[in-house]
Amino acid sequence: LLTMASPVADKILTAISRVGLGLGVAAMVPSLCLYDVDGGQRVVVLNMFSGVEDKVRGEGTHLKIPWVMQPKHYNVRLRPKLIQTTTGTK
Repeated sequence: LLTMASPVADKILTAISRVGLGLGVAAMVPSLCLYDVDGGQRVVVLNMFSGVEDKVRGEGTHLKIPWVMQPKHYNVRLRPKLIQTTTGTK
């Protein structure tokens, strides 16, 4: 037997779907507008309208405008360099 859904049930399901869609959009906003700079890295931001920005961003969480600002990560950690010598000293 197929029965017609009641108008009340239809309104409840519509409200649930709208709330779910709103929560999904609200969850996407922080991931699109935030970026994280790890220790030992620096970021230069490429702005699509004005070019490369002069400010270099250090460690931490920063804001960006999605599709306009693109962060470019650079590693600035020091690496030890081993120099070979022919003498007997260490």
